[in-house]
Amino acid sequence: MDGMHFRKQLAGLFLFALIAIVVTTSTGAAWLATRVATEDFNQQCLSLTSLLAQQSKLAVLYGSKETAEEITRAMFSFPDVKRIAIYDDSRLIYQAGAAALSAAFSRKELLLAEPRLDYRSANYWGFRAPVSIERDDADFEMSLTGGSQQSQTIGYVDILFGTEELIKLKNNIILGNVLISVIVTIIIAFALSRFSYRFTDPLQALSNTMESVADGGTKTRANPVGAYELKKISNAFNGMMDTLDQQNNTLLENNRDLKAHIEMYEEAEQARKQLEKQLLQAHKMEAIGQLTGGIAHDFNNILGSVLGFTSLALRINQRAYDQDKMDEYLREVVHASERAKSLIEQLLAFSRKSNSRRAEPIAAQVSINGAIKLLRSTMPSGVSFEICCEEKVPSIFMDVVQLEQVIMNLCINARDAMNGQGDIEVKLEYLPLIDTVCASCHELVQGDYVQLAVRDNGSGIPEENIEHLFEPFYTTKDVGKGSGLGLSMAHGIVHEHGGHILVETVVGVGTCFRLLFPPIQVENDKAPPKVKRMISVPKHSINANILLVDDDVSLAKFVALLLESEGYSVFIKHNAADALTEYREGKTRFDLVVTDQVMPKMSGIEMSKQLLAIAPDLPIILYSGFDRNTSKEQCFALGIKGFLRKPFDNSDLLNMVQNCLEVRV
Repeated sequence: MDGMHFRKQLAGLFLFALIAIVVTTSTGAAWLATRVATEDFNQQCLSLTSLLAQQSKLAVLYGSKETAEEITRAMFSFPDVKRIAIYDDSRLIYQAGAAALSAAFSRKELLLAEPRLDYRSANYWGFRAPVSIERDDADFEMSLTGGSQQSQTIGYVDILFGTEELIKLKNNIILGNVLISVIVTIIIAFALSRFSYRFTDPLQALSNTMESVADGGTKTRANPVGAYELKKISNAFNGMMDTLDQQNNTLLENNRDLKAHIEMYEEAEQARKQLEKQLLQAHKMEAIGQLTGGIAHDFNNILGSVLGFTSLALRINQRAYDQDKMDEYLREVVHASERAKSLIEQLLAFSRKSNSRRAEPIAAQVSINGAIKLLRSTMPSGVSFEICCEEKVPSIFMDVVQLEQVIMNLCINARDAMNGQGDIEVKLEYLPLIDTVCASCHELVQGDYVQLAVRDNGSGIPEENIEHLFEPFYTTKDVGKGSGLGLSMAHGIVHEHGGHILVETVVGVGTCFRLLFPPIQVENDKAPPKVKRMISVPKHSINANILLVDDDVSLAKFVALLLESEGYSVFIKHNAADALTEYREGKTRFDLVVTDQVMPKMSGIEMSKQLLAIAPDLPIILYSGFDRNTSKEQCFALGIKGFLRKPFDNSDLLNMVQNCLEVRV
């Protein structure tokens, strides 16, 4: 800002302070003067009222109107007197003045000890005084007291005074104070404005220096001029700038070092997070690796069943056709395939990578059954499982796969603790009103919880190891037999879902890990659904042309035969480009498209987008095996009407086809 602006601001500040002081002083003086004038007026009115009361004794005593008139005539010589009234103890003796103001004294009260202000309005003040006489007491009393006297009230007088003169006096006082305040303000303001230049010029110079520093001129220094105090301020400012210059250079160096350290830390943190993800996934793979032998055994059994019953069916067909035997063998093939499908689904779900949590209300018994099903064939023959699940245990909010992963880790730890020989008990129950402390986070645990306990009769855990159980990479197993991530991962998963972990162990007796989860109430909690039958015939079929797109020749042939068995006309294409060409040519009117997702060059979703751009109402059903980038929600958002996971049930595909065609019709 320039010098003139600075001076205006300083002058304005002084002027504001001056006006505030003058106005406050003037207001106080005016208030005090008007108060004194009001008090003087009140005393004058009381004196006149008392004087009238003294002079009215004879008029009241004898009830003489002429005497009262003579007395009041002198009172009206005072300009403020507007009305006078004289009363005895029962009646009005005389009144004079403005008759319209008689209502001001409508109340009559004789018990007055002294004159007083009895009525007050904006323009009038009414005063009342008693009329009293002195009388002698009884003779007996006089003989005892020496003739004492006593005052007796025989009436009273009223005088109504106008306040015009008082109001004028107050206004004159206020106006005078205002004029004096204005004159004093002008004089002092002029003097201050002249005096302020001694300070504003040096201050302006210092202000300009500060502005220059604020704009980046760190080498700028103030010129020490003006009063002694201003010189001291300028010198202090220059010293401060020298110090800041030195500190700024130091900060710049430190900032460069800090920036380099932050970049190194961010890179290290990013690497740590990536390594943590890889380690967690590696731990999953480690668990799957421990299951590999049992899974291979189960798959050999399944494949043996499929191959055996299929060869039997072929032999029956070559020799003598037996429908009952054929049905029996084919049902066994279907049953074995369902077992293989279930095992594959569990392995794929357990091994999947996902950054998003898929927590939902679940019955914990489902996860227990799934985990134990995978574990049974992998455990040594000396390890037995005992499953104990209470009925009507509340649901919990959890990711099914993560819960299965925790159960499998605890069971594998139990197996190792027993050296492959012993009993593992898995127990699910509802525990109300728990009051204890979590073994992993050490927080107080109170309330109702669903408990999942895994107990073994192994070697137990020494006391010195208990406090390290949930630390990452801590393990007491030999090198190559454990990563030390199992319990730390269990701690993270359980606490992420609001749960806690308790540990009970006795060396030489065994260990029990108790997982506590907050219960939730889900309407119509039911047991896990049973596996549905593989084939069920739809209610009826609709004649329609279906375009089938799948790069797997064998699977495409099977789906085509299945659809043709229901009366549909099926056109097979083994890649998306040929399917798009077929549809664009329009030689055949297609009512429905059924396509696989993963195909060479173009996926099923990409092909569906192009088809829907041509025909927005065209129903499309997409099926996929294990593609983590494809979900039902994604398909529905694109306009795809149906989504299935391979291997799918025949009935699911047929019902979905029929529903899509019925809606279009």
